[in-house]
Amino acid sequence: MRVAGVLDPRYKIELLEYYYVKLYGNDANDQVKLIQQLCYDLLYEYQLKINNSSSSDSQMLGVNFSNVEDDGLEDYDLYVRKKKARTSFVKIGLDIYLEEEVLPRSSYFDILLWWKLNGVKYPTLQTIAKDVLAILVFYCSF
Repeated sequence: MRVAGVLDPRYKIELLEYYYVKLYGNDANDQVKLIQQLCYDLLYEYQLKINNSSSSDSQMLGVNFSNVEDDGLEDYDLYVRKKKARTSFVKIGLDIYLEEEVLPRSSYFDILLWWKLNGVKYPTLQTIAKDVLAILVFYCSF
């Protein structure tokens, strides 16, 4: 539920900051940072999945980006892919999203439409939003 709140452009981290001061007092900042780290970790996992999918797609097409096979550096290649995923996509995408102003609250706001229209800007976050918000719709419908 907390991640869903962060993925709502009307609330983002600000809603957590607002309520956590009331709930946790002096520990509010630490609790907000835990949720923010959870969002980074989730984005990292999704991006890693996307990167692995695209590398397996290139293997299925017969494309080999490495000129050397079985040179003992496969773990290094995995390390580089993970590092690239974390630094280039996770921090930049999530930070940019979180730094943008929150949208004004409106009873007519359609969060799924917002993510559909803004997914080009935040493709991995859009995928997470689809998954997380679909769970909420399913959960709330009962």
